[in-house]
Amino acid sequence: MTDESIADIAALIGSIGRRIREHEHAVTDAVRLSALEVMIVRDVHLHPDTTPSALAHRLGLKSSNASAALRSLRQRGMIERTSDPSDGRVVRLALTSRALESIGRVRSASASYLATFLPPDRVSVLKDTLAEIEAAMDTALDADGRRSD
Repeated sequence: MTDESIADIAALIGSIGRRIREHEHAVTDAVRLSALEVMIVRDVHLHPDTTPSALAHRLGLKSSNASAALRSLRQRGMIERTSDPSDGRVVRLALTSRALESIGRVRSASASYLATFLPPDRVSVLKDTLAEIEAAMDTALDADGRRSD
């Protein structure tokens, strides 16, 4: 595989992602989120009761950027912060019922849209391949929580 082919794959993923996001924005009863907010909501969904610092580390974000996005999500009723019962100094994050409902509507719309273009016999392979790429990228985080290149 050449660098040119890999660059083409990156461009295709970006283009497809943009088209999916455009389609998601047409879901009128869902809360509109920025790309960063989508990343954060997805991370909290995958890691319930996470801490803001753990979330920032996993996503390779500066704590100030994560805090600002979390504040915005909290103000819009998407994220709730609770004190850890065993250590009141620790803050835990969870999605609200509003967030879960919005995620469900957007995921359903995205799945319906993408299904019209994706051959059913390739869904599993594509999902597994993309999950492998994402997992490899996640392991590339360095000790400071920044993505290593």
